[in-house]
Amino acid sequence: MKLWTIAALTSVVLSLPATLQAHHTQVTFYFMDQVVEVTGVVKRWALVNPHPELVLEVTDASGETKELRVYALGVAGMMSRAGWTRDSLVPGETVTVLGSPSRASDSSMAGRSVTKASGTVLVMGGGGPPQGPSGQ
Repeated sequence: MKLWTIAALTSVVLSLPATLQAHHTQVTFYFMDQVVEVTGVVKRWALVNPHPELVLEVTDASGETKELRVYALGVAGMMSRAGWTRDSLVPGETVTVLGSPSRASDSSMAGRSVTKASGTVLVMGGGGPPQGPSGQ
């Protein structure tokens, strides 16, 4: 009985890293090899675990206004170390976001950076330093 219990516990412990890595694999949800640029008005900003969220109001090519959810790839604590605070973005301000588009929908993206009207750049994660949109 002891041997079976040890074997079961060992199997659970060894499988945890794979489970945790699977949860944080962004390639499943976003085109991480692509970078797009979107400008919009901040509707909401939440510095929360596990993925901080920015909601922008953007205008699409047809002139229709829609919400875009931009998810940070790091946990809230990592973003705090990158200079983010709960007050980094305020509703009503216009920002430009670089990020990777969603595989499933045009209403979300994985954020890489946010550039404020003042020129201040805040890094969100996901692929290292900010880079221009694909093809630039």
